[in-house]
Amino acid sequence: MINTTIVGYGEVTSPSIKTYIDRLEQYLATYYPAISWRIYDISLKKCTLGDLKQHLKEKVLNYHPNIIFIRLSSQDIDIERTDFVGKERLEIYLRDLLEEIVTHNNRTGLNNCVPIPVIITPPLIHEKPGKKGRTNNRLKQYIYALKSVTLAKGGIVIDLCEEISKKVNKEKYILEEGYGLTQEGENLLYDLVFVELTKLIDYQGVLKNRR
Repeated sequence: MINTTIVGYGEVTSPSIKTYIDRLEQYLATYYPAISWRIYDISLKKCTLGDLKQHLKEKVLNYHPNIIFIRLSSQDIDIERTDFVGKERLEIYLRDLLEEIVTHNNRTGLNNCVPIPVIITPPLIHEKPGKKGRTNNRLKQYIYALKSVTLAKGGIVIDLCEEISKKVNKEKYILEEGYGLTQEGENLLYDLVFVELTKLIDYQGVLKNRR
């Protein structure tokens, strides 16, 4: 049986919400019975790209993952944060994060022992009057930049912001506070993640080589 390790890394969700990782743990063995799945959820509260980069080695790479889903937060574009950094610095953080992932030898033999990073963008922001720290205009500029960096490093991008933007009733996917996902939003994310997994794993349950 093939051993495959997935790590979900990034922003924490409300404890009352069933996350995409919860559902992967529940259903993947049914869809891919030839694989022995190891699935880990490594969440950080109010995390930024700097936080993700800082804790990557100790919290994620020690599992020698095959696929890493990296859930980014709109905290990074909040200009009201005292530790706010600009787009250029964020690009450096992301480039360094991805470089550390794709140069890690996970010793599994799958994908030439190189972990596959999958970036999940922050969701669309539920903008409210008087809250100027985070805006969808700034978020979309940020997403454009992170897509360029991620694809250049051979990673994959799930554009959650764009997918929610296509919905007629966008508000039902975003929490009332404006930034996180409702259960409906988390269900959408699971569907998007599962589609990407089907592109990475063949019908025999083998992780395809991407390099």
